[in-house]
Amino acid sequence: MRNLSFGERLSSAGFGALFGLVIGAILTWLLGVYSQTLGPSDIHLNAKHLIIGTSAVFALLGFILGSNVGTIIGSAFSWLYEFERQDHEFGLPTWLKFLVITLIAIGIFWLLSR
Repeated sequence: MRNLSFGERLSSAGFGALFGLVIGAILTWLLGVYSQTLGPSDIHLNAKHLIIGTSAVFALLGFILGSNVGTIIGSAFSWLYEFERQDHEFGLPTWLKFLVITLIAIGIFWLLSR
């Protein structure tokens, strides 16, 4: 990695801090309110500390890594997206699935016998 000037480090830190705020807000929502994967939250967290902490971590990474912080930010957004879009079964009980299929079959049979 080439030597970075202090100005480049500061601008990368600012870029990291800005997107760290966004990632922190997303994490606050997912952990504190509702997540498609985790469901409704029962965690009591301090949103201000989580958002500022996430921003500080990304700012520090930006200061250390320079423009490579963009790769880390992109990976963080990608991870959050993949985490939330995981497919889940509805978890219906087997007896309820059987009952619905049976009722549909009876309805089709009744319609065809008329």
